[in-house]
Amino acid sequence: MTAPIARLHAKLPKGWLKQARAEASQRYSSNRAAGVINAKVGNQSNEKTEFLGVCGEMGYSLIWGVQRDETVCPRHGSIDFIMPGGIKTEVKATDYLTGHLLASAKELQESTLPAGHPAIRGAKGGLIGVHQPADHYALILIDGHKEELIYAGYATFAQLINQETVKRMKTGYKESFALPQSVLTLPTLPCTDQLANAAQERGNEVRIVLDYSRIAYA
Repeated sequence: MTAPIARLHAKLPKGWLKQARAEASQRYSSNRAAGVINAKVGNQSNEKTEFLGVCGEMGYSLIWGVQRDETVCPRHGSIDFIMPGGIKTEVKATDYLTGHLLASAKELQESTLPAGHPAIRGAKGGLIGVHQPADHYALILIDGHKEELIYAGYATFAQLINQETVKRMKTGYKESFALPQSVLTLPTLPCTDQLANAAQERGNEVRIVLDYSRIAYA
């Protein structure tokens, strides 16, 4: 029997949208004042990029029960969570429900290539990669209509940051590392008959909803 895959959804607490917008606005002001440049891939506004980032961290925190950093001080690094076992995790978020896991490709110098980082070439031939490698890159989908955040899975550093994943997704987008949701790793569930039957009609997936809608942000 194949182990069913868990598709995790978090129904959001009351006041989440106001909280996320306020936090994103404060982060935006703090980062701009400190000269921190937004590492976005798409052509959306910097304000929306901050908002998506806050929503992604909020969803990951709720789904996995881990504390997130709610401070709004300037952020130069890319590690959002340290998970059990010391796994450094960076969370990416999109409001495209079929969207890819994307990591912005930065220009690198051979002399400053992070330890263990492969030599990857961009379209112009220069070295590209990430300044602060994470162990895992997780994707959170934002379903505004249902007020749910969905955990779409994760990829390891080696799976996401390599020559084969270098792409420019659309005209106007920056070069990035990209993977479709179909190859991301999702948690598996025990192989019971009940779960197997529930997953049978959904491509071996079980939808699990974590309902936080009865609590509220202060």
